Amino acid sequence: MKNSNVIAASKSFEVKGFSEACPQAYRHKFMAMGFTVGAEFTLIRLAPFGDPWQIEIKGAMISLRKAELAWIVFEQKRDKCDKK
Repeated sequence: MKNSNVIAASKSFEVKGFSEACPQAYRHKFMAMGFTVGAEFTLIRLAPFGDPWQIEIKGAMISLRKAELAWIVFEQKRDKCDKK
């Protein structure tokens, strides 16, 4: 699993769930924006000082702060050409 401190732009990720520290209200907001288990998202770009982050999920462009993204548990999608 990854956290928001180690991801790079133009990479695709799959949502695995939410951290236990994530407030219930934010879980509902994230799910309404498309961050459901199994959903894929792409990090498009980072702001100059690293916050907020622009993310594309289900055709929508969303900006999230690093602290908010830390509440989402995700895993980097493997490229088809990557070896196991």
